[in-house]
Amino acid sequence: MTKPEARPRPYVGVSGVVNHKYNLPTGQTVTEPQDLFVEAYADTAGLFKTNRMLALGVKATHMTQFQSRENKYGREWYPVGDELTTALRPNRTNPNVTAVAQIYLDKNHVSNSHYRDVLVEAIATRGQQWLQAIQFDMLPWHGNEGMLRFASGVREDYDVTVILQCYKDIMDELGPKRVVQRLGRYAYGIDYILFDASHGTGQRMDARRLGDFLHEAYSSTALRHVNFAVAGGLDAQTVREDLPGLLAKYPELSWDAEAKLHPINNMAKRPLQMDITKAYLQASTDVIKKSSA
Repeated sequence: MTKPEARPRPYVGVSGVVNHKYNLPTGQTVTEPQDLFVEAYADTAGLFKTNRMLALGVKATHMTQFQSRENKYGREWYPVGDELTTALRPNRTNPNVTAVAQIYLDKNHVSNSHYRDVLVEAIATRGQQWLQAIQFDMLPWHGNEGMLRFASGVREDYDVTVILQCYKDIMDELGPKRVVQRLGRYAYGIDYILFDASHGTGQRMDARRLGDFLHEAYSSTALRHVNFAVAGGLDAQTVREDLPGLLAKYPELSWDAEAKLHPINNMAKRPLQMDITKAYLQASTDVIKKSSA
């Protein structure tokens, strides 16, 4: 997979999408096509007319995909084992939508190269009908540059876009300049860098601090073919409050939302909540249009 001549298209992400099955009181089994609904919301909001893509994120972790066990958040948010195969509709053709497996490797095994290869292969095989991109969450690349070589190898081996998360521990330890210097040596294997100090906890982003990292990143010659994204407690309200200032400086910026789109429901489950997602996509489209007016 060759590196593009320009930065890849920016995106607005919705994480935790899964077309899960549930049973009606009649006993009938129904599949809710979440990806179809989210794509329709983005289209209706006008997102695709802003040059932004919609990124559909599917969770793929050690517990749910290596051990094939349900985690504490439930299979309505994290598909288990072969459920990953139908987490999104197959053979996607909309050029404005990209399907992302968001991989979280176990911290106790991540240094084992065989383990990494086995887990990625399992996810790629199960998701082969829809997989277009892989996002590496919580990958400890700051202490082991071999992790960056691994990520770039996945990009080539599976012909996928790679999104690399830069999470709180890395941001705190290295700071903006050292993060950018470290990543610049492996820019050929990275398409997007996601600055995310929250990582699915819903903690609100610090826009000022993220701005320091974005300034260094967008100023880097080595990262001139990489694009950047932010995350942290985003929903419709925080998109309208926190992103306009960043967009004014960095108009190609991407972002992603997860935890705030998955509030607990009256069944003690946390599936993607469609009304909140719809409002988030509308707010995202509105701030993009306003920033470019």
